[in-house]
Amino acid sequence: MKKRILSVILTVALCAGLSAPALDVRTFTDVPAGHWASEAIAYVTGQGYFNGTSETTFGPSVPMSRAMLATVLWRMEGQPASTGANAFTDVPAGQWYTDAVTWAAEQGIVTG
Repeated sequence: MKKRILSVILTVALCAGLSAPALDVRTFTDVPAGHWASEAIAYVTGQGYFNGTSETTFGPSVPMSRAMLATVLWRMEGQPASTGANAFTDVPAGQWYTDAVTWAAEQGIVTG
């Protein structure tokens, strides 16, 4: 299921920006040339939707968490400011995903 979600997000991102130039193409040690998703990964990282799991790895086999999904959608929307408070006890303030999860909850994308 999580691989399917990642595939859908990658497909939407590719379709939404086919005419947009990539901003920053990164290479990852765990995404060799010829990997089934290497072109999509290059695109979504170039657009800033995904950053990878470290400076050198993308984590193509890592399950997508709520934090990851919310962050990708939030970035695709231009990182809008959230208007409410973080309602999740498992989302600490100041984390890389806090604003994204708060925004996603406000949009009805994620729930407790």
